[in-house]
Amino acid sequence: MFAYLKYLKRAAAAVLAAIILFGALSCAADTAPETGSTGDSTAVTEDEETSPAIEYRDLDGYIFRVLARNNSHHLKDVYAETENGDILNDAVLIRNYTIEDKLNISLDIIPAGDCDTADLVNALRASAKSGSDDYDLALGHTHHIGAYATENELCNWLDISTIDYDNQWWNANVMDAATVGGRLFFIMSDYVLDALDYTYTMVFNQRLFADYNLDNPYDHVEKGTWTIDTLYALIRGTARDLDNDGKYTAEDFYGLVFEQNNVASIVSFMYAAGQFVTEKDSEGMPRLCFNTPKAADITQKVYDIVYTGNQTYLQNPGNSQLAFRSGNTLMAACFVRDLMLLRDMEDSYGILPYPKYDEHQTAYYSHVGGHASLMCIPIAAYNNLDTIGVIMDAISGLTSQNVIPKYYEQALQAKGLRDPESEAMLDMLINGRVFDFAYFYNTNSGLATMLSTMIAAKNNNFASEYAKLEERSIKYFQKVTDSLTAG
Repeated sequence: MFAYLKYLKRAAAAVLAAIILFGALSCAADTAPETGSTGDSTAVTEDEETSPAIEYRDLDGYIFRVLARNNSHHLKDVYAETENGDILNDAVLIRNYTIEDKLNISLDIIPAGDCDTADLVNALRASAKSGSDDYDLALGHTHHIGAYATENELCNWLDISTIDYDNQWWNANVMDAATVGGRLFFIMSDYVLDALDYTYTMVFNQRLFADYNLDNPYDHVEKGTWTIDTLYALIRGTARDLDNDGKYTAEDFYGLVFEQNNVASIVSFMYAAGQFVTEKDSEGMPRLCFNTPKAADITQKVYDIVYTGNQTYLQNPGNSQLAFRSGNTLMAACFVRDLMLLRDMEDSYGILPYPKYDEHQTAYYSHVGGHASLMCIPIAAYNNLDTIGVIMDAISGLTSQNVIPKYYEQALQAKGLRDPESEAMLDMLINGRVFDFAYFYNTNSGLATMLSTMIAAKNNNFASEYAKLEERSIKYFQKVTDSLTAG
């Protein structure tokens, strides 16, 4: 709640400045920006009481080359062609104009591949193989960038002297999870809006909760009683065979809907419960911490939610929002970005974090799906690291101050999401995002997605499934850490 109000306060101060800047840039399109000597810097902030200063330097016309996935979900983070009245699009456009003017640079956004393919990483490989210096920054799928990081073709972000990683726009949890032996080959900042998009949430139909005389989930969140057991108790026994055909199908009513093949929607239960696959040892190296009674208990609880009773429906991919919007389910699991698709929903609804493990857990945690972008720097750009650092710190800060508030505004435009609780829940989701070394490098392990695999197979035998994956995961993670720390 407080962070959202802070964003609104910053946004109110920034709107007029942004409009003036946009007009000034339009009128002065043929006029070269004022420049000073290279390296001169000024500190500017939209609200000095609430935001760290953004440092701007004259970078003498540097062309900043960004490789991004050629998909609207991801390009919108970094590119807007024209002003079109969409509040997020226009905020990105103004941010880009601002950063180009303030730093005396040009942004060159280079699209590659699609959302889920390895095309972007293959473009990086091809560039590295040819010895070319083609890109300053790449924004790729979490698992693809994680796999590529082991090929020793990326720069260490910790070698950059021009970034203050204590600034609020750098994700400290990603840094902690991804740093191994003083090496950090990918990172996340507020510049990548898709890390907000692909944060997992739950939505609930407020009218149906009232009709069923169910507890208000907001009250449970506030009291710290929003747990996996509480969720199960709320939805259990709510299914109805609407078409009276004796079967439970997409035409019937449910307590909870998931997308059938959406792996991370199930994995989110594990991370929301505070159970990780790896943790750092005293020397900062990752080690397995997954084989616990708690992990086995989480598995059983999620299995019961999905299969013990008919209260949960595994919907076809992309359709959980449709079932929820039609009023045929009390709750649905979805991405934050899916809130934009619910604007025309007739019923009012609320948003929630995934439930905690139990009431002793002190915080609510959120999982970010693999579609979210990780930022990396090709090794060929090593000589440009300090310049890249100046740009990334500034553009991330400007996104934090001027674009994130517009993201919040767009996400909360739906009917029924103007209440203080929804604002607070969205803040809780974003501030509670957690990350796991094992999830970044899950490709050849499988432990980070084991819960989802088990639920899809209607398997609740945690010990047996873990035993199948443990040895290969130990070997694989050792190989990964050896590669990351080599040289």
